[in-house]
Amino acid sequence: MAKTGQDVAKSMLKIEDETLWDSAMEMSETKLVVIDIHQDWCGCCDSIHPSISRVMMDTDECDERFVYASASIGKVGAKIKAALPSDNQIDLEKNGCLPLFGVFKGKVCLMVVVGVDSPTLLQQIQQNMPDKPVKE
Repeated sequence: MAKTGQDVAKSMLKIEDETLWDSAMEMSETKLVVIDIHQDWCGCCDSIHPSISRVMMDTDECDERFVYASASIGKVGAKIKAALPSDNQIDLEKNGCLPLFGVFKGKVCLMVVVGVDSPTLLQQIQQNMPDKPVKE
């Protein structure tokens, strides 16, 4: 079923604590997990929702292959910081309202997309989307 931008917000996994963060990392073992990383006072990035909606509409068996989530730096900042690639230059405390999108697969952050860079984020999603599950 096609999902609209509004549906993206409704279906987004809201990571509110470390247990939910750990759950998202477990999901990344079998699915591609994209996490919108934001400040408490700013909230998730609505501007990227049309691109995520397109992914959800165009991906066969999307629910079995892809998770879109949001995580607040104020609530799970330590987990976010520990998960980011060690060579990143991102200072979470000074990030302001610039959105960050972590692309996770196999409990590893493959890339962090800084800002509303839909082409780069969509490219990462396309390159790392797991194959469709085999039906027995």
